[in-house]
Amino acid sequence: MAVVVQNFSVLIADDNDLNRWLLREQLENWTGNIHEASDGLQAWHTLRQTEFRIVFLDVNMPGLDGLALIDKLRTSEVSWSGVPAVAVTAHAGEDQRQAAMAAGFDDYLVKPIRLEHLRQVLDRWLEPERPGEYGACLLRKTGDNRRLTFNLLEQFFAELPGQVADIDDALQQGRDEEAWKIVHNLHGTFCFFEFADCRALVAALETAIKHDSRLVPASFRAFQVRMTWLTANKAAVMQGLIAD
Repeated sequence: MAVVVQNFSVLIADDNDLNRWLLREQLENWTGNIHEASDGLQAWHTLRQTEFRIVFLDVNMPGLDGLALIDKLRTSEVSWSGVPAVAVTAHAGEDQRQAAMAAGFDDYLVKPIRLEHLRQVLDRWLEPERPGEYGACLLRKTGDNRRLTFNLLEQFFAELPGQVADIDDALQQGRDEEAWKIVHNLHGTFCFFEFADCRALVAALETAIKHDSRLVPASFRAFQVRMTWLTANKAAVMQGLIAD
């Protein structure tokens, strides 16, 4: 199932006019609701006045840089815990990426930004606008067997919150193998369901747990955000089983 998101609100904060223009041109493939800020202080004021689905912050802005700005956002009285923040930088080194993640960023893009990399970030953090497509997708997979599809989804939604909580607990306690097994089973579920966006998130978390622990916090957060959204939209997902 392809995820198509349109007209989401986004903020680009970068002191370089050309960089802002280039990112705007790329984002216009999905949305026209794009706001810009030319420095960290302007971005701070804009973020306190306007709600965004996702923000792209240059790490090295003068005055209030991206790292200081994300720290202010995460610790402000206004909750920004649910707003994905993407660090944008010309530095591709692992040290810079780790510093951004530690500061509170959710994802990381290196300039010049490739359209495919931007698409991957959007797919990780922006939920589909039509949750019913999930149900319709599984219905097609079961050959339009509505009873089977309903039962599969009911069982999935009954187990998902506990699975996410168990993964979180295992990771927090350093029981990586236990966490990996749960994630691996979920990967198989999403492969069968053909929920491509969820499958990609679970696959990234599975790989991070097994091969690069530094990527686990960001990968788990992206996975957790999507699973929470999916659970909250159960009714809309089930609506996809209703015949036209």
